[in-house]
This record gives sequence, C-alpha cells and structure tokens, in this order.
Amino acid sequence: LRSRELPWPFQTLVLWRMARSKVVLGLITVASLGRPKSFTHLRSPWLRGDSRSVAQPTVPTVVVLIDGDHIGPPWFEAIFEAAKSLGSVQASCFGAPHLAQRWRKVLEHWEVSFEPVQRENTTDKADPNDLAIMKAADLIASASPSTIIAIASTDTDFLEYHLQLKRRGMSSLALVPYASDEKRCQQADVPVIRFQIPGTDPGFAEAFEDYFGRPYDEEEAEAVYGKVGEGLKRLGYLSEMEAPFPTTRALATFFHVNELKELRLYPWSLAAFEALPFLSGAREVSAQRFNFYEAFAGRRRAQDAWHVEEIVPGLTTRVLDWLGYKVDSTASGMEEMEAFWRRNRKALRTNLKRSTLKLPSADGPEAFQERFAFLEQVFAHPQLRQQWRRPPESEIRLWLQRKKYLKSPAASKAEVYDALCRFLEERDLVPRSYALMLCISQDIIVNRADPLSRAATPRRKKK
Repeated sequence: LRSRELPWPFQTLVLWRMARSKVVLGLITVASLGRPKSFTHLRSPWLRGDSRSVAQPTVPTVVVLIDGDHIGPPWFEAIFEAAKSLGSVQASCFGAPHLAQRWRKVLEHWEVSFEPVQRENTTDKADPNDLAIMKAADLIASASPSTIIAIASTDTDFLEYHLQLKRRGMSSLALVPYASDEKRCQQADVPVIRFQIPGTDPGFAEAFEDYFGRPYDEEEAEAVYGKVGEGLKRLGYLSEMEAPFPTTRALATFFHVNELKELRLYPWSLAAFEALPFLSGAREVSAQRFNFYEAFAGRRRAQDAWHVEEIVPGLTTRVLDWLGYKVDSTASGMEEMEAFWRRNRKALRTNLKRSTLKLPSADGPEAFQERFAFLEQVFAHPQLRQQWRRPPESEIRLWLQRKKYLKSPAASKAEVYDALCRFLEERDLVPRSYALMLCISQDIIVNRADPLSRAATPRRKKK
C-alpha cells in the first residue's frame, strides 16, 4: 500500500483485518467533527513510515471507537458533545454488517465511518466486535502515540484493555451513558466521561420528582439505600457474599416473593424507595432459591421486562415460555429452541462471559437435548447475568403491514402466522414454527448473512 490523499473530513487509518484464514490489510476512514485550522489535506504517514511532511494539529486528536453492539445512532450527538472538549474528534463505528445500510443516513450526517464485523460462528468465542475495536486501537496506539483513544461502550470487557493502554503510556478513556457504567470505570481506575442521553436521561432527581411528586434530597436517598440494602440482606434477598446494597435482582425478588409486582422496578434507585415501606413484615427467603430474568427487544427492555422464578424442576420450560419460545420435544418445539438459539447468539456470549460453562457443539436432532440440558444449567445459575431477547414479533408485524401481508400490526397471531407462511413460501422456504419464522423473516428483511441458514431455512423441493 502507498500513501494517498483524501479530502477532508476523512483521515486514513490502517486496520489489520482477519478474513477467512488470510491477513488482509485494509483501510477504514474515520470521520471528524471539525477541521483543524493547521490542516489542508490529511495524509497517512505511517503507511510510508514518514510523518515529517505532515502538518501537526494545534489541538489533540481524539479518536472515538464506537461499539455498535451497545451504542446506537441516537447517542452519536451526545458522544461527540462529550468528546470534543478534549480535542478534534474523529469517529468510527464497529458493528454487524447489516447495520451499515440501516444506519447509513445517521452515519453520513455525523461523518462517522462504519467498520463491518462478521459474526459467523462466534457464539463460543471472544466477542468479534471487541476484538475489532481493540485491533484498531492497537494500530492507532502504535502509529500515533499522542492520540487520545476513546471507546464508547457499556461493555465492561474494555476496562482491562484501558488499563493495558495506560501501562503502554497511551491516553485512553471510556465514554459511557449510565451512572452505573461511570461508577464501574471509576472503581477500576479507568478515566471516564459520562455523556447525557438526549430525551431519556433527565437525571435521577428529575425522575424522582416526576414519579413521587416531591423534591429529591440526596442525603435522604443515601439513607434509603442504606436501610433498604440492610433490610434485603437481613431478609435473605442478598447472598452472604453481596454487600448490603439494593441491587435490581434483589429488589425484583423482593417484589416477587411479597407479591408487589405492581411496584416500579426500573430504575433501581426508584425501586429502593418503593420497597422501603414494605420491609417490615416481609417474608424471609434464601437468595439462592430464586433467579431474576430480563427480556429485551433490540436494545430496549421489552414490555413485561422482568421475571423471577423459583429454581425448581421445570424452570427452563417456564423461562423460555415467558420469553416467547414454546419449546418441547415435538418437531415444532425443537424449532422454537432453534429460534431461541438464533435470536440469542450474542446474549449467550455476553451472559456467559464470566462463566466456565461450555456451549454445546452438537448439530442436527441431537442438538436439542444438549441445548436444553445446557439451558437448565444456565437458567438455574444465580451468579450469571440473565438478559435474553424475545422473538422479533413487533417489528416483523409492522414490516408485514407495510408490505401488505397484514391489514394491521395488531392482527391475531393466527393471521401473522399465515402472513409469515406466505412470505416464506414466495421465497421457496418451508414454513416453520412461529418464533423460528419470525427470526428467519428478520434475517431475510435485513439481508443478514446467517451461518445457520442452510440448516434452519430449507428450501422447497421443486417438482
């Protein structure tokens, strides 16, 4: 490769990418918010090993690497606002290939380049998005040590990587949206900037005043957290190893056991105030007897977003049923398991990040029993994060209505099933169980490359 000039606002970076078993030297372009006055055109001097001919910026350069698995376009403006106080901002987003087209207008508006990251057969391996971001950051650190590297993500895996960059003498920081993320970074001694999510993050004080109709008092809040945490600990909703603090899991279990599910769980800070009056006379439990599950639709919590189950026989079937997968030993039930596996490939990888459990490797008919036995271990494990994705029903209903397969997105399940059958049959695909057809249809709609497509979406045999 030889150096080339690109018109502003793009600055060429080199990124080593792995493609099939060969190392491919590729280029990504990283966009900038503003044009430094001392630049006319930018070159890529590290490509030819010479930086003397390139003008140096008068302000520090901040390269923002956005984790598209956790951070979406609605937050781009807030990220830029937070980062630009440090210097001239350049940004690149890493995510699944199909997002490039879906986010195209926003990426162009903010001049953010997009780096597609393939996901094939990565359920039981290191997160490919994390690896791609770290490889890009390593390249920047080697080529331009004075550059500030900012990683926008809610993924805690980057904490150790920030410390590695610090030991190498690099300036790096985390850009995070939530107070809990900010606190984790501070505890790990990682520099952090919290950006404000527009329209969704008014601050706890405003949320408190809006919900309870009275002024928020910080000292009162700290006292409530202490009382509720001690109460939950005393009653057994927190394990012996946990600090006396009102976690979301402990509060959810408290609400469930004491039949208080009408109380508000999110955010946990409001839930602590909700729980306080009910501590006296509440039932005592063992924290290990119950587990807490959360359902997500895309990046947001789904309706009926949380669930608590006692860890007794039949747990796996009940949790899957709550999530929307009717799994059993019939052919249709096995397809529902396939739908759960397809929909939760990343969730499996993320939830098991700190676990020694090994994902099942069987394929074909024997895969069902192995996967079911595996989920029995996962769903009963109280130390694992339990955040799962439901079938993409609401978005598929809207799409079917727009394409005239349905008269209304509020159609009955039977009408949606018939519409899905017609949609798949038009593409010579065999109709399957309800949840699996929703997942297959979504893959077709977003034109997603799916490593399981051959096994999961057989075509009709032509006569």
